Amino acid sequence: MLISFAAAMLALSAATGWYYQHGRRMIEARAADHLTAIGRLKTGQIAAWRRERLADAAVLAQGVAFSAKVARFLAGQDREDTQELRAWLRRYQEHYHYADILLIDRQGSCRLNLSGKQMAAEKFQPALAPAFEMRRPYLTDLHSDQDIPAAHVGAIAPIFAGNDPATEPLGAIILITYADQYLFPLLQTWPAPS
Repeated sequence: MLISFAAAMLALSAATGWYYQHGRRMIEARAADHLTAIGRLKTGQIAAWRRERLADAAVLAQGVAFSAKVARFLAGQDREDTQELRAWLRRYQEHYHYADILLIDRQGSCRLNLSGKQMAAEKFQPALAPAFEMRRPYLTDLHSDQDIPAAHVGAIAPIFAGNDPATEPLGAIILITYADQYLFPLLQTWPAPS
C-alpha cells in the first residue's frame, strides 16, 4: 500500500511538473508572438513616418515654382520673392508640423530658417553630400547638436533648377522634426495591456 501510494505521488508530481513546464512554454510562446507582432507594428509605423518625412521634403523641393523662387532668393534678386518664400515655408511648417525649415545653399551655408537662429554651416555638410549625390531626399540620423539641442531628424531634399542630371544643385531644403513630437511618443505607447 505504501509503495502504491508513493508511486501515485511520484506520478502525480511528474504530471504536475510536466503540466507546469508545458503551460510555461505556452505562455512564453504567446508572449514572444505578442512582442513580435508589436515589433512589426512599431517597425511599420516608424517606416511610414520616415517615408512621410522624405515625401514632404521631395514634394516641396521638386516643385518648379518653388525651385524658381529659391534660385531668385539665392541670387538675391527680389525682396518680394524672399517674403513669398518665407510665407510659403511658414505655411508648410504650420500644416505639416515641422519644428523648423532651413534653406541651405550649395556650399552648406544656412541662408534662411524660420526660427531665425544662426546655424553653423559646417554642420550640414555631412548630410548634404548624400542628398546631392543621390539627387533625392535623405533623412539624417536622430541627433542633437549645439544649434538644436532637442533630439531631432532632418529631411534634406536637394533643389535643382531643372531635371537635367548634370545640373548642379541650387541648395537644399531641410525639414527639422523634433523626436518628442511624434517619434518618441510612438515608441513609448503600447497597443495592448502589459
